Amino acid sequence: MRLAKLAEKLSEDSIRELLKLKRRSQKVGKLKKELAGFLKKAARVAWQIAKLEGKVASRPRRRLSAAGRKKISLAQKKRWAATKGKKKAATA
Repeated sequence: MRLAKLAEKLSEDSIRELLKLKRRSQKVGKLKKELAGFLKKAARVAWQIAKLEGKVASRPRRRLSAAGRKKISLAQKKRWAATKGKKKAATA
């Protein structure tokens, strides 16, 4: 209901201007997405050129998530604890 009252107050010209602004903002959003895609492709091409020139390793560096690093850390601590436990038992 509030929108209906607001629409009644607005003139046809102001409604047209609002619609133009909305379309313009949609176009800007679309252009931003296209730009992001283009930049991604450009980075990929630059990486391939550097690879051909021998400036980078053949594979990109793999990254671990924080959860993955934590799992590895806990597993290693478990192995260390097992090793230390065996040494203490052997010396005792």
